[in-house]
Amino acid sequence: MKIYRKGFAAWAVFFLLFGTIGYATDEESDAIYGLVGALMIAAILAFFALKKPKAPAPQTERSRLDIAAGAVTKAAGTWPYKGLSSITYPDSELDTGSLIAMIEHDMQEIHLSFSNPVQIEAVGEYAHRREWLTVFDTLAAAENSEFEAVTGLLLIPEPSNSEDRTAVAVCFQNLVLGYMPSEKARAYFEPLLALGAPLYVKGGLHAVRKEDEITAQAWFHIGRPEEIHFS
Repeated sequence: MKIYRKGFAAWAVFFLLFGTIGYATDEESDAIYGLVGALMIAAILAFFALKKPKAPAPQTERSRLDIAAGAVTKAAGTWPYKGLSSITYPDSELDTGSLIAMIEHDMQEIHLSFSNPVQIEAVGEYAHRREWLTVFDTLAAAENSEFEAVTGLLLIPEPSNSEDRTAVAVCFQNLVLGYMPSEKARAYFEPLLALGAPLYVKGGLHAVRKEDEITAQAWFHIGRPEEIHFS
């Protein structure tokens, strides 16, 4: 006989002793009712103490993806990247193998090596000037009106983007700063989507601020589309 819940067992013993001792020392004729009540409570507590806990459900592909979502959240803000833009990933478009591999290797975003990376400049920065102002306040000294930084960026495909179904967002932490040019994005979209997580790339940021207006540029280095896959 195995006790699974020691707290319940301890209370069961308490009520058993309480009822027995009370009945033995109480000379009243109705003391039997107290004993019966105490024994009933002890029996109920003993039942829960000896009841085997329900075994956890076997981990399914869906639950493994939910675990993967927790890791992606650390890198990209939310799952599935909502808050970065209007990005949603239907289950049919998720590369489950990539996500699970990411968890097994304790990866928060995908890092790949490229033999001969090229530099690509992002577009659409002006539409995200609020995000750029946030980055400026984070990276630039208070007295400066200009900054330039070499930093890591995240590339995230947006299959639900209503304006461009092959859009690829260029992000710094959880902020969209611009997009890969559309003619480039059409070639990179499918390989990036197949990764199942943001692709980390080396890049840079440059911004000039005048009060609440900002002129900004982001760029990054990336290999050929056929190099974007798990080896």
